[in-house]
Order: sequence, then C-alpha cells, then structure tokens
Amino acid sequence: MRTLKFALFSGEELGLRGSLSYVEEFRSELDKVRLVVNLDVHGTAFGSSNSIITGPEKLKNYVEALADEIGANINIVEDVMGSDGTSFAKEGIPVVNFARFGGSGVNMHTELDDDRFVHEVEYLVLCRLVAEFLNRIANAEKLPFAKEIPEKLKKKVDEHFKKRLGIFDGKE
Repeated sequence: MRTLKFALFSGEELGLRGSLSYVEEFRSELDKVRLVVNLDVHGTAFGSSNSIITGPEKLKNYVEALADEIGANINIVEDVMGSDGTSFAKEGIPVVNFARFGGSGVNMHTELDDDRFVHEVEYLVLCRLVAEFLNRIANAEKLPFAKEIPEKLKKKVDEHFKKRLGIFDGKE
C-alpha cells in the first residue's frame, strides 16, 4: 500500500503560485512522488468530462481501460493542462488531470459565475472514476507505468511555462 498525500493550492489563476511554491519548499521529497492526480473544474452541468495525461502512454492506457470498465464517459488525451499538476510535471513527475470543460464553465472566475450551473451528477461521474483510480494506484503491487514524461510532453510543459506563464528555467 502507498501513502497518498492530499494538497490544496491557491493562486493557480495567478500563475500556479501555490503549486510552484509547494514544489520549491518540498523539493527534497519529490523523488518519493510517483504521480500527481490533479482535480480542477468539476461539476458543471454542461460540457464534457476529461482526463489530460502528462505522462507515459501506459498511464493513459490505464486510465482509458479503467474508464471503460466502470462506464465513465470521458475524453482522455496526452497533453499538458494549465493547472497545478504542471508544476510537478516540470520536475518529471507524471500527472493525471481530471476536469470538465465547456458549457456553463465558460463564465467561471467572472461576475457571471453562478453555482446554479453546477450539478451533482457531473460531480459523481468524475468522483467515481477518481476514487477507483486512487484506490487501485494506492493498492497496486507495482505501478502499471513508469515515473517518466515523454519528450514531446516535456517540450509542451516547457512551452507552457515560457509562453503562458513567462517563467524561464535559466537553461537557455
């Protein structure tokens, strides 16, 4: 059995400030982190459930198989999501993002944001998948994927930090 650590971050919309600060403060512990599961933008009544995998293809395949097994209708892609998990991906830690996009969520973080557009059924779809995923990962004899990020995704992570956040690592 593995240890699961839950962390909440603030300042994402201001440039991943909370997660970047966490990574810096606990840098000496990052070698123990095998995977980050990031939950962002949930419960919107309209839109689609998604999983954005910043990690090896085997991790994407694992999430796809689990979603199929439990009947979760979810779009799964290998890519980089502009969310807190990206701070860990920059350090070579795979990330599974679960989120909902589209629909009424287009007004989030504005004066038009309204909890009337949040629906419990949409929470349940992703919650069921996330709970089963975490249970299996926590109890697996061996993780079914390597702690790695493919080169094409590493480049996308770097581009995200440079273009979207204006953060450079000084290696150029």
